[in-house]
Amino acid sequence: MEAVFASFLLITSILISVFVFDSSLQAEANNEQRITAAMVAESALEEIRSYANTDFEGTQSAYDGRSWTLPNYQTYEIKARVKPQELAIPCTELETQYPDTPTFPTPERKILDNSVWNCEVAVKWSRGRDELRMVRYMANTTPATNFLVLIEPPGGTSIDGTTSGTFNVGPNGTKDFQARAFVDGREVEDIQFTWYVEPLDGFGSIYRVSRDGTTCRYKNAYRNYDGSIKRAPGLCDVVVRAVFQGVEAKRKVRINNG
Repeated sequence: MEAVFASFLLITSILISVFVFDSSLQAEANNEQRITAAMVAESALEEIRSYANTDFEGTQSAYDGRSWTLPNYQTYEIKARVKPQELAIPCTELETQYPDTPTFPTPERKILDNSVWNCEVAVKWSRGRDELRMVRYMANTTPATNFLVLIEPPGGTSIDGTTSGTFNVGPNGTKDFQARAFVDGREVEDIQFTWYVEPLDGFGSIYRVSRDGTTCRYKNAYRNYDGSIKRAPGLCDVVVRAVFQGVEAKRKVRINNG
Protein backbone atom coordinates (compact mmCIF):
# COMPACT_ATOMS: atom_id res chain seq x y z
CA MET A 1 0.00 0.00 0.00
CA GLU A 2 2.82 2.39 0.80
CA ALA A 3 4.41 1.72 -2.62
CA VAL A 4 1.09 2.32 -4.41
CA PHE A 5 0.49 5.55 -2.47
CA ALA A 6 4.04 6.75 -3.14
CA SER A 7 3.66 5.96 -6.86
CA PHE A 8 0.38 7.90 -6.95
CA LEU A 9 2.02 10.94 -5.37
CA LEU A 10 4.98 10.71 -7.73
CA ILE A 11 2.78 10.46 -10.83
CA THR A 12 0.59 13.31 -9.59
CA SER A 13 3.59 15.57 -8.98
CA ILE A 14 4.97 14.76 -12.43
CA LEU A 15 1.63 15.57 -14.08
CA ILE A 16 1.34 18.85 -12.17
CA SER A 17 4.90 19.77 -13.12
CA VAL A 18 4.20 19.03 -16.80
CA PHE A 19 0.98 21.09 -16.65
CA VAL A 20 2.72 24.04 -14.99
CA PHE A 21 5.62 23.87 -17.43
CA ASP A 22 3.23 23.74 -20.40
CA SER A 23 1.22 26.67 -19.04
CA SER A 24 4.43 28.62 -18.52
CA LEU A 25 5.50 27.99 -22.12
CA GLN A 26 2.07 29.06 -23.39
CA ALA A 27 2.13 32.24 -21.29
CA GLU A 28 5.64 33.05 -22.52
CA ALA A 29 4.56 32.49 -26.13
CA ASN A 30 1.48 34.68 -25.63
CA ASN A 31 3.58 37.45 -24.07
CA GLU A 32 6.03 37.30 -26.95
CA GLN A 33 3.16 37.56 -29.43
CA ARG A 34 1.69 40.56 -27.60
CA ILE A 35 5.10 42.26 -27.52
CA THR A 36 5.44 41.67 -31.25
CA ALA A 37 1.90 42.98 -31.81
CA ALA A 38 2.78 46.12 -29.83
CA MET A 39 5.84 46.65 -32.03
CA VAL A 40 3.70 46.20 -35.15
CA ALA A 41 1.15 48.71 -33.79
CA GLU A 42 3.93 51.22 -33.06
CA SER A 43 5.28 50.81 -36.60
CA ALA A 44 1.80 51.30 -38.07
CA LEU A 45 1.24 54.47 -36.04
CA GLU A 46 4.63 55.84 -37.07
CA GLU A 47 3.68 55.17 -40.70
CA ILE A 48 0.48 57.16 -40.21
CA ARG A 49 2.41 59.93 -38.45
CA SER A 50 4.88 60.17 -41.33
CA TYR A 51 2.00 60.43 -43.80
CA ALA A 52 0.30 63.11 -41.67
CA ASN A 53 3.46 65.22 -41.74
CA THR A 54 3.39 65.03 -45.54
CA ASP A 55 -0.36 65.29 -46.24
CA PHE A 56 -2.22 66.04 -43.01
CA GLU A 57 -5.62 66.66 -44.60
CA GLY A 58 -5.46 63.42 -46.60
CA THR A 59 -4.62 61.21 -43.60
CA GLN A 60 -8.21 60.17 -42.92
CA SER A 61 -9.01 59.19 -46.49
CA ALA A 62 -5.70 57.32 -46.79
CA TYR A 63 -5.90 55.25 -43.59
CA ASP A 64 -9.41 55.19 -42.15
CA GLY A 65 -10.66 51.61 -42.52
CA ARG A 66 -7.44 50.43 -44.19
CA SER A 67 -6.14 46.89 -43.48
CA TRP A 68 -2.56 45.81 -44.21
CA THR A 69 0.40 43.81 -42.93
CA LEU A 70 4.08 44.55 -42.51
CA PRO A 71 6.52 42.65 -44.74
CA ASN A 72 8.26 40.80 -41.89
CA TYR A 73 5.09 40.16 -39.86
CA GLN A 74 2.59 38.73 -42.29
CA THR A 75 0.65 36.89 -39.56
CA TYR A 76 -0.23 40.18 -37.81
CA GLU A 77 -3.11 42.01 -39.51
CA ILE A 78 -3.37 45.77 -38.96
CA LYS A 79 -6.59 47.75 -39.24
CA ALA A 80 -6.63 51.53 -38.76
CA ARG A 81 -9.33 53.96 -37.77
CA VAL A 82 -8.81 57.72 -38.21
CA LYS A 83 -11.30 60.38 -37.11
CA PRO A 84 -11.13 64.06 -36.10
CA GLN A 85 -10.45 64.83 -32.46
CA GLU A 86 -11.80 67.95 -30.80
CA LEU A 87 -9.45 69.80 -28.46
CA ALA A 88 -10.63 72.36 -25.94
CA ILE A 89 -8.40 75.39 -25.46
CA PRO A 90 -6.97 75.88 -22.88
CA CYS A 91 -8.46 72.72 -21.36
CA THR A 92 -11.62 70.58 -21.41
CA GLU A 93 -12.51 71.25 -17.78
CA LEU A 94 -12.64 75.01 -18.33
CA GLU A 95 -14.38 74.97 -21.69
CA THR A 96 -17.19 72.53 -20.83
CA GLN A 97 -18.80 75.23 -18.70
CA TYR A 98 -19.82 76.98 -21.91
CA PRO A 99 -22.68 75.56 -24.05
CA ASP A 100 -22.19 74.16 -27.56
CA THR A 101 -24.60 76.72 -29.06
CA PRO A 102 -24.19 79.92 -27.03
CA THR A 103 -26.37 82.97 -27.34
CA PHE A 104 -25.20 86.49 -26.49
CA PRO A 105 -23.81 87.33 -23.97
CA THR A 106 -22.78 83.73 -23.17
CA PRO A 107 -19.18 83.18 -24.37
CA GLU A 108 -18.45 80.74 -27.14
CA ARG A 109 -16.63 77.51 -26.33
CA LYS A 110 -13.09 77.43 -27.76
CA ILE A 111 -12.70 74.18 -29.67
CA LEU A 112 -10.06 73.14 -32.19
CA ASP A 113 -11.65 70.55 -34.47
CA ASN A 114 -9.26 70.47 -37.43
CA SER A 115 -5.86 70.17 -35.76
CA VAL A 116 -5.57 66.57 -34.57
CA TRP A 117 -6.48 63.12 -35.87
CA ASN A 118 -7.51 60.40 -33.43
CA CYS A 119 -5.66 57.37 -34.85
CA GLU A 120 -6.39 53.88 -33.58
CA VAL A 121 -4.75 50.71 -34.87
CA ALA A 122 -5.96 47.21 -34.04
CA VAL A 123 -3.48 44.35 -34.53
CA LYS A 124 -4.87 40.80 -34.76
CA TRP A 125 -3.02 37.48 -34.77
CA SER A 126 -3.72 33.77 -34.13
CA ARG A 127 -6.48 33.76 -36.75
CA GLY A 128 -8.12 36.80 -35.18
CA ARG A 129 -8.58 35.29 -31.73
CA ASP A 130 -6.21 37.81 -30.12
CA GLU A 131 -6.16 41.57 -30.60
CA LEU A 132 -4.17 44.57 -29.39
CA ARG A 133 -5.33 48.18 -29.79
CA MET A 134 -3.25 51.34 -29.61
CA VAL A 135 -4.42 54.96 -29.90
CA ARG A 136 -2.51 58.17 -30.59
CA TYR A 137 -3.35 61.75 -31.52
CA MET A 138 -1.65 62.88 -34.72
CA ALA A 139 -0.83 66.49 -35.60
CA ASN A 140 1.25 67.93 -38.38
CA THR A 141 4.63 68.65 -36.77
CA THR A 142 6.45 69.72 -39.94
CA PRO A 143 7.57 73.38 -39.66
CA ALA A 144 5.23 75.63 -41.59
CA THR A 145 6.44 77.34 -44.75
CA ASN A 146 5.06 80.60 -46.15
CA PHE A 147 3.02 81.20 -42.99
CA LEU A 148 1.43 84.63 -42.85
CA VAL A 149 -1.29 86.51 -41.00
CA LEU A 150 -3.66 88.99 -42.63
CA ILE A 151 -5.85 91.66 -41.07
CA GLU A 152 -9.19 92.72 -42.47
CA PRO A 153 -9.76 95.52 -43.30
CA PRO A 154 -6.26 95.30 -44.81
CA GLY A 155 -3.72 97.72 -43.51
CA GLY A 156 -0.53 95.68 -43.68
CA THR A 157 0.82 94.14 -46.88
CA SER A 158 4.07 92.39 -45.92
CA ILE A 159 4.93 89.24 -44.00
CA ASP A 160 7.50 90.92 -41.75
CA GLY A 161 4.84 93.02 -40.04
CA THR A 162 5.45 96.41 -41.70
CA THR A 163 2.42 98.53 -42.37
CA SER A 164 0.86 100.38 -45.24
CA GLY A 165 -2.27 102.46 -44.97
CA THR A 166 -3.66 104.28 -41.96
CA PHE A 167 -7.04 104.21 -40.23
CA ASN A 168 -8.31 107.42 -38.68
CA VAL A 169 -10.13 106.90 -35.38
CA GLY A 170 -11.80 109.81 -33.64
CA PRO A 171 -11.80 110.51 -29.89
CA ASN A 172 -13.29 107.52 -28.02
CA GLY A 173 -14.02 105.97 -31.40
CA THR A 174 -13.59 102.29 -32.24
CA LYS A 175 -12.41 100.22 -35.19
CA ASP A 176 -13.08 96.48 -35.69
CA PHE A 177 -10.51 94.12 -37.17
CA GLN A 178 -10.46 90.45 -38.08
CA ALA A 179 -7.40 88.19 -38.47
CA ARG A 180 -6.88 85.24 -40.80
CA ALA A 181 -3.88 82.92 -41.15
CA PHE A 182 -2.61 81.14 -44.28
CA VAL A 183 0.02 78.49 -45.07
CA ASP A 184 1.03 78.21 -48.73
CA GLY A 185 -2.19 79.96 -49.68
CA ARG A 186 -4.39 77.60 -47.64
CA GLU A 187 -6.32 79.13 -44.75
CA VAL A 188 -5.57 77.70 -41.31
CA GLU A 189 -8.81 77.22 -39.39
CA ASP A 190 -7.61 76.20 -35.92
CA ILE A 191 -5.32 78.92 -34.65
CA GLN A 192 -5.22 81.34 -31.73
CA PHE A 193 -4.47 85.04 -32.29
CA THR A 194 -3.04 87.58 -29.85
CA TRP A 195 -3.74 91.32 -30.26
CA TYR A 196 -1.88 94.24 -28.72
CA VAL A 197 -1.05 97.90 -29.35
CA GLU A 198 2.42 99.31 -30.09
CA PRO A 199 2.58 103.05 -29.30
CA LEU A 200 4.38 105.51 -31.55
CA ASP A 201 3.51 109.13 -30.71
CA GLY A 202 -0.05 108.13 -29.80
CA PHE A 203 -1.78 105.33 -27.95
CA GLY A 204 -5.05 103.41 -27.63
CA SER A 205 -6.26 100.06 -26.35
CA ILE A 206 -7.64 96.71 -27.43
CA TYR A 207 -11.20 97.18 -26.21
CA ARG A 208 -12.69 93.77 -26.95
CA VAL A 209 -11.39 90.44 -28.34
CA SER A 210 -13.36 87.33 -29.27
CA ARG A 211 -12.51 84.21 -27.27
CA ASP A 212 -10.75 82.59 -30.23
CA GLY A 213 -8.91 85.84 -30.95
CA THR A 214 -10.06 86.12 -34.56
CA THR A 215 -11.73 89.52 -34.08
CA CYS A 216 -10.85 92.54 -31.99
CA ARG A 217 -12.11 96.08 -31.42
CA TYR A 218 -9.64 98.94 -31.07
CA LYS A 219 -10.62 102.04 -29.09
CA ASN A 220 -9.08 105.49 -29.17
CA ALA A 221 -8.81 105.60 -25.39
CA TYR A 222 -7.06 103.74 -22.61
CA ARG A 223 -7.44 103.31 -18.87
CA ASN A 224 -4.73 104.87 -16.73
CA TYR A 225 -3.21 103.26 -13.64
CA ASP A 226 -5.70 105.10 -11.41
CA GLY A 227 -8.62 103.79 -13.48
CA SER A 228 -9.33 107.04 -15.30
CA ILE A 229 -9.95 107.10 -19.07
CA LYS A 230 -7.24 108.88 -21.05
CA ARG A 231 -6.56 109.65 -24.70
CA ALA A 232 -3.22 110.09 -26.47
CA PRO A 233 -3.70 111.55 -29.98
CA GLY A 234 -1.19 110.43 -32.60
CA LEU A 235 -0.04 107.28 -34.32
CA CYS A 236 0.10 103.71 -33.00
CA ASP A 237 -0.02 100.21 -34.46
CA VAL A 238 -2.52 97.45 -33.81
CA VAL A 239 -0.60 94.17 -33.98
CA VAL A 240 -1.89 90.62 -34.31
CA ARG A 241 0.40 87.65 -33.61
CA ALA A 242 0.01 83.92 -34.23
CA VAL A 243 2.23 80.85 -33.99
CA PHE A 244 1.69 77.80 -36.20
CA GLN A 245 3.90 74.69 -36.07
CA GLY A 246 6.71 76.62 -34.45
CA VAL A 247 6.63 79.55 -36.90
CA GLU A 248 5.60 83.02 -35.74
CA ALA A 249 3.84 85.58 -37.93
CA LYS A 250 2.72 89.14 -37.20
CA ARG A 251 0.71 91.79 -39.00
CA LYS A 252 0.16 95.46 -38.16
CA VAL A 253 -2.27 98.19 -39.06
CA ARG A 254 -1.55 101.81 -38.33
CA ILE A 255 -4.00 103.94 -36.37
CA ASN A 256 -4.17 107.74 -36.41
CA ASN A 257 -5.84 108.74 -33.16
CA GLY A 258 -7.68 112.02 -33.64
